[in-house]
Amino acid sequence: MHYDRRFSVLMDTAIAPSFAAAPVPPRARRRRAAVLLGSVLLVTFLAYAGALRFGFVYDDTPQIVSNPVMRSWSNLPRLFAQHVWSSQTGALPNYYRPVFMAWCLVQFKLFGSNPLPWHLALVILHLIATALAFQLARRFFADDFVAAIAAAIFGLHPIHLESVAWISGATDPLMAIFCLGSFLCYLRYRESAMPHFGWLLLSLLQYGLACLCKEPAIVLPGIVALYEYLTWNERRVLTKVVHAVIRTAPLLLVSAAYLVQRWVVLHAIARASTPLPTTTLPLSWPVLLWFYSQKLVWPARLALFYDVQPVLTATWRDFWMPLLLVLGIATALFVAIKRLPADHENRAMSLRGVAWLSLAWIAAFLLPVLDIVSLEPGAMAHDRYLYLPSVGFVLLLALAISRLRLGHAKLFGAPAAQVVIVTIVACAMAFGTVKQSVYWANDLLLYYRAVDVSPTSLTAVNRLADALLQRDYTAEGIRLHEQILRSNPSFWQSHFQLGNAYFKVGRFPEAEEHLLAASRLQPSTPQIYIYLAIAQIRNQHYNAAEQSARAAVALWPNTPGGFYVLGTALAQQGHWPEAAAAFERELANDPDQPKVRDDLEAARRHIQ
Repeated sequence: MHYDRRFSVLMDTAIAPSFAAAPVPPRARRRRAAVLLGSVLLVTFLAYAGALRFGFVYDDTPQIVSNPVMRSWSNLPRLFAQHVWSSQTGALPNYYRPVFMAWCLVQFKLFGSNPLPWHLALVILHLIATALAFQLARRFFADDFVAAIAAAIFGLHPIHLESVAWISGATDPLMAIFCLGSFLCYLRYRESAMPHFGWLLLSLLQYGLACLCKEPAIVLPGIVALYEYLTWNERRVLTKVVHAVIRTAPLLLVSAAYLVQRWVVLHAIARASTPLPTTTLPLSWPVLLWFYSQKLVWPARLALFYDVQPVLTATWRDFWMPLLLVLGIATALFVAIKRLPADHENRAMSLRGVAWLSLAWIAAFLLPVLDIVSLEPGAMAHDRYLYLPSVGFVLLLALAISRLRLGHAKLFGAPAAQVVIVTIVACAMAFGTVKQSVYWANDLLLYYRAVDVSPTSLTAVNRLADALLQRDYTAEGIRLHEQILRSNPSFWQSHFQLGNAYFKVGRFPEAEEHLLAASRLQPSTPQIYIYLAIAQIRNQHYNAAEQSARAAVALWPNTPGGFYVLGTALAQQGHWPEAAAAFERELANDPDQPKVRDDLEAARRHIQ
């Protein structure tokens, strides 16, 4: 592959020319690349600097702040043997992300519950991902200015807010860093005149780490295979396919090892969390792809939740219109890409090949999130799912801008038209990022924004109601939960929260009624039974409370407070030996409970 070696020499000596530029001395080009990248990173940091004042929001509290696993270094090995939500009872074991959890554990031991350094570390992750996007574009285009265009758009794109302003969103920057790093190392390995297997090993290691950060990384071998197919100097398609598969084999072995480990830990590759008919998946894809296309091009009115729902029937609005729009975009891209030069021009890939690979990058990393049955109910579309796919988008956009030829004027050594367009786009994206980041400052702002953008999203309204109840805005929280149940009486989360809210304000019969409804709708969650048992004890329904508490400890024997509530219900019925045994079990789970010890002593006195 003579062009591979030529490209390697150009990149190693840092003298790859721009599309229409005179040769630049190596030192000057390195200095120019450093200035361009440094400017992009500085502007990106300033755009996200406001996030340093934000707190923990959304899933940060259960996943990090109140997660007992974060308390000790000794739990580090456990992270590789359990799913992300193992500390939460009733959680579906679908997410195996030990590297992300290890990242959280290290930060918790260093920073505790002070959110500022957490946010700073996350912004730094985004800057690293932006720098890697710059390096990838630089290798593809052999032009520092075009690489800076791609990096600036990636760094400032508002669609990344969820992944950069939300601490638990670090899964995406971490995955992106390892995926980009793995791909860049693989390129270094393949473009060397003499293969250096250290680069291949480093690529494989980073790919494995990427998979252990977040599941969509599993598709990276497909990108590598396409790269091999596009750059192999061979006319026969079958030969090129075989070559691509052989070259991708080491990555596929890592994929297999990851899937085996995932199966060992989760006892499944993936589980359905949203029961839907099989036909719902292809019917929902057009509206999802159209949604993501809009957000990439016009990232306005961003929110945590959206009104995007599974499509059950092929109506014009929900299926045919989005399908035609997506097909129209695909056709326009196909025509535009076919008009790009097919020659290499001192690059490892032709511009046409770069465009195809960039388009495949978007599609491949979106593919896993099209499996909507494995996603959380009521949350099938999120901005964070676009973090890594947006790398392909910014490459395409940078390529399109670089092809503009409007006059011969130069500005900062680059075509003036390109500089003006990039400046306008970057300013617009920076403004959108700064303006919309404020909604991530706290839970109330975040959920109010979600309800404003998606008023029919039950998940958004439920989260807002919960946040209001936690801040003692009890009347408003109860009103919102009652509003949800009027439109969807089977929404168990609102029954559960209403039960707790009614208990808090002393409306114990209503509390028991709603908690009982929640237990029937969601019989696999032990906490519901515990709160139900407490309400039943308060209403003097001691036998029912005993049955509810037994259901809780049967589901999870280590449920905090489960055996204590059971012992209390038994004591109220005069079953003192059984009550004492239940209190002893509670102390075995957690010895540091003075109230339980006092009740145990009281039970023993009654036995005597």
